[in-house]
Amino acid sequence: MGYAELGRALEEEARRQVAEIDAESERAAVDLVAAARREAATEREAALAADARTAAVEARRLEARLHLELERALLVEARAVLAEIEAEAASRLDALSDPALSARLVAELRPEMDGPGWTITGEVATRGGRTLDNSLRARLRRAMPDLEPELARLLFEGEA
Repeated sequence: MGYAELGRALEEEARRQVAEIDAESERAAVDLVAAARREAATEREAALAADARTAAVEARRLEARLHLELERALLVEARAVLAEIEAEAASRLDALSDPALSARLVAELRPEMDGPGWTITGEVATRGGRTLDNSLRARLRRAMPDLEPELARLLFEGEA
């Protein structure tokens, strides 16, 4: 083998090694791009899952807040209806008052009147800063806390 043949053989070997290196570089680049794409897809899926969890938490919070606002609005409306009922009942009770009833209601106050000096007006007795009110309206006012739950049940049962 002469120098020319040896030079060609070396050239051929160099081209072959360059082609191998190029092919290996191409395979490595393809593998690197594929790995980067897989990693990016995994990170994207993790970010989407985190966003979905955050959105679900926010949705539950919003739903809870809206539920509370609705409950509050219903409670305000129920209280308004009960106040209207109390006002209507009070106005009807006022129409029922007569002197005989007033005398009977004042007579019921007598045990609480400890001594003289009481001023009696209608069904109300006063002395100093103390007031004893036994009017039908006052009785209704005192009874309402006990009546409201039953009234609410009768009025609003099945609406919530």
